Amino acid sequence: SDLTPGGAAALSGVIKVGDRFSAVKGQDVSALDDADVAALCRGVASMPLTVKICGSAYAKQLAELLYEAARLRNAEEVQSLLNTGALPDALFRGIVVSRRKA
Repeated sequence: SDLTPGGAAALSGVIKVGDRFSAVKGQDVSALDDADVAALCRGVASMPLTVKICGSAYAKQLAELLYEAARLRNAEEVQSLLNTGALPDALFRGIVVSRRKA
């Protein structure tokens, strides 16, 4: 299915079709079906919503960003991506990133 055009998920640019949520508003949703997760996401448009994404599209995007940062030897960006939950994939192996001494 597609994201609702003009909806918060589509406008965020972060959530992609195929993503799986592991938490909504701090609540574990891994055992809920899509309709129940969607119900938890509904609310006032001006109110922020916190979700934790463990989906394939997001993970792939993070892995690609992580690989590129490592390839460019950008240690700060690598650490930032790892802190967000990015996991190295097969392309990442063998790349060594080190911080330059000041």
